[in-house]
Amino acid sequence: MDLRAGGGLFAFFASRAQVDGVVAAPPKGGAEVDEPIQQRRVAVLFSAIYVASLLAAGLGFGAAVLLEGGIGVRGTVAVAAASILPLFFFVAYALPETARLAAPSGADSCSGAVSAVLAEQAAGLALLTETPRRRLLLFATFCQHGAAAGASALMIYWAVYKFGFGMPAQTAVLLVGLWAIGLGVALLQGVFIPVFGLDGPRACVAVIGVSACCAAFLALAFEPWMVFVGVMSVLGAAINPEVRSQITADVALADQGFVQGAIQTVNSVGDSLGAFVLLVTFEDTTDDDVAHDTHRGRHSIRANLIWHVILGLNFCAVCALLLVKESPPRPQTARPML
Repeated sequence: MDLRAGGGLFAFFASRAQVDGVVAAPPKGGAEVDEPIQQRRVAVLFSAIYVASLLAAGLGFGAAVLLEGGIGVRGTVAVAAASILPLFFFVAYALPETARLAAPSGADSCSGAVSAVLAEQAAGLALLTETPRRRLLLFATFCQHGAAAGASALMIYWAVYKFGFGMPAQTAVLLVGLWAIGLGVALLQGVFIPVFGLDGPRACVAVIGVSACCAAFLALAFEPWMVFVGVMSVLGAAINPEVRSQITADVALADQGFVQGAIQTVNSVGDSLGAFVLLVTFEDTTDDDVAHDTHRGRHSIRANLIWHVILGLNFCAVCALLLVKESPPRPQTARPML
């Protein structure tokens, strides 16, 4: 099961949390809360939602391993599909609609529904690219999504090719990767921002720096133990909730749904492109004639090229984040939609 498949739900709950649970919630005693404090609450809440999704992914992975041994792969997939149905009905019928675009004529038809969805996506993308600050943040999260998706998709295949990892070692790598992202969130929200006093974008740069150091380990890896250090490179994904909150910092509350959905669309494109580019790179830089876990395979620097590509994506994200300026005040009225 792919954690990124739940990204749309993350976008929805993030927008509802920002509108209903944090920014719009009146503080106790009636005193106004400063915008920076509100923004920090949003970032922490986004991160909490993200960590909860990681915990759910870890539980799902463990449950899938147990179920597969009892009812097989098909039965496990069927159980996973059935477990999503209650959530589908809850989202479809229990949660209120947040879109403020007027439904086009014929919206009850298939073509009308598609037109409405495209109009909402266009509105969100227009908001995302409206200012240089948002464009830089969007580019940073796009690059980081591509790097994290490529690393998570190819880590196991690369470890098997280089070191002949069996199922126990592969499982350990996946679990360490999940824990690494949680560690990245803890470093970002618990150390770099409150302790060192970094603002959001610079704290994200610090997290990517840690991630890049771990990826550099894999770029030169020739021993199996180095994989368990290098897998920590996925902790760069921990910046995504913070960047998401930074993008929406100067967006009116009524526009949060559009922007969160558009961010998820862009991130999904980054996931797909990152995984595809790194897969092509992996196929082009590995030799099928080389047996797994051989001296030649272990010491092949060419087979490590995917980690050099990931380092390049991290560098692009860092450059964009360093150019981000302070957020302007949040507008009180929504932007006119297309």
